[in-house]
Amino acid sequence: LVIVTRGADGVIAWHRTAGRVEVAAPAVKVVDTIGAGDTFQGSLLVALKDAGRIARPALEAISRDELIAALAFGTRCAAITCSRAGANPPWRAELQG
Repeated sequence: LVIVTRGADGVIAWHRTAGRVEVAAPAVKVVDTIGAGDTFQGSLLVALKDAGRIARPALEAISRDELIAALAFGTRCAAITCSRAGANPPWRAELQG
């Protein structure tokens, strides 16, 4: 799995079986980009773990829809971080609903 984050242009990923995947970034009023990359990376790992796709064999078998969902979660979390001053990522409770 190879992932390139592109700020306001979202994220693009390549996976051996899921293929090329692009996910748009949610539109937000950007206040500060500090911590956006760390937030994306951490939240992507959370999404993969929650989906049971964190171990290498499970990640190799990820479906296109699961990958899109994980990438979308990461971009959503990073967008929230960008909408705040400082490296202030969202709490899980903020992402409910």
